[in-house]
Amino acid sequence: EAEEGGSGSVQGVAIVFLCFLVTVICALDRAAMSVAILPMSGEFGYSDADKGVISSAYFWGYVVSNVFSGVLGTSVSPKLLLGVSVVLWSAFTLLTPASADLSLPALLACRALMGFCEGTCLPTMQAVLLSWVPKKERSRALSLVTSGITAGTVGSLFLAPMLVKSFGWQSVFYVFGATGFVWTLPWLAIAEDKPKSAEDCAPYACEIEDIEDLLVDKIDDSPPDWTAIPWGEIFKSRAMQGVIACAIAHNVGLILMLSWLPTYFASTYGLDVTNAAAVSAPPWICSFVVANLSGVVADGLVERGFEAGAVRRGFQLVGSVGPSLCLLKIALGQKTAEEATFWFAAALGLAGCSLVGFNAAPQDMARRYAPVVYGTFNAIGNLAGSLAVWLAGFALQANPTTGFQQIFFVAVLIYWLGAAAFLGSYRGEREFA
Repeated sequence: EAEEGGSGSVQGVAIVFLCFLVTVICALDRAAMSVAILPMSGEFGYSDADKGVISSAYFWGYVVSNVFSGVLGTSVSPKLLLGVSVVLWSAFTLLTPASADLSLPALLACRALMGFCEGTCLPTMQAVLLSWVPKKERSRALSLVTSGITAGTVGSLFLAPMLVKSFGWQSVFYVFGATGFVWTLPWLAIAEDKPKSAEDCAPYACEIEDIEDLLVDKIDDSPPDWTAIPWGEIFKSRAMQGVIACAIAHNVGLILMLSWLPTYFASTYGLDVTNAAAVSAPPWICSFVVANLSGVVADGLVERGFEAGAVRRGFQLVGSVGPSLCLLKIALGQKTAEEATFWFAAALGLAGCSLVGFNAAPQDMARRYAPVVYGTFNAIGNLAGSLAVWLAGFALQANPTTGFQQIFFVAVLIYWLGAAAFLGSYRGEREFA
């Protein structure tokens, strides 16, 4: 049994916690628009199609930088990469009101640049967690860090309406943008790229094979080389193809709910911005709770001798089929906002199981190239999600009464296809360096 580490172990825990906090900030800044878009539409006269384009603009940059930052993560200091990215995306968050006042194209450009900078966050986390967390703790560490996206979304849905009501919609971007600059202070003071000894890992000492792997695998100071990455092997891998298909399905469902949930409650049940955001929050709370419980259970199963691939497939089955059945129930019609909230909560709660399903694949499939693997499937998944958000805007404009029903039916089908591809191909084996 591993022994507790000393001060080094405290450093490892602090780094993991800071990673969680920065994903919270990432989500705060991203989800702010889903609330602010309602008063902004009244002020600037945005149509549903405009709102769809604005919501998807963030992902234009996010998709590009996921792959780009995954490659950088193989040769550039994760500490430096993440720190610079947070400063830049926080700056673009602060500039959002000014860009909206200037013009719609300026707002789209600002959101795309913000998305580009935020796109480095999760791929960089793969490198950080591989370095600071032992194998037997990685599922729960991944769940905690990634669930920061959910926690930040909840925080945005609760805080943004209060800021809008008290200080105007512009204040949302000013307050949320400032948090990133505050976060960089402890990050620069505490974070390191890799532990110096076994006792530095979080929360306990690394196993011998872990620490030898970490200390041998030093950061490469040479410039990133796109041609050195085994792109052909990555895309030909059946397991990777299944992960990509599942990422597409997951992100289509998740991003549709992230971007359109307040609008759904406002248009379907006539709620104002405060109430629409309030009933949109419980589903994300459920997702946060389930995601972290899933991480603990997954680590427990692996420690008891279950194969990692079987654990990933089991959780992904729940994380794909569960949300699809809930969205099917919503598409068939709910009489009250409370009933709809219950089923959205169930959908997002069950979707939280995906954080230890396909989302944990890079930790199984690669070591040095884990950021590349994550950046690749996350980029493709988010590209699909952004296209879904954009097309949803046109569907709602063309069919105001039945648009959401059609959107949810399509999402159900995509969930099923993604689940089938992942379950049929993923085995949880190391495939790349």
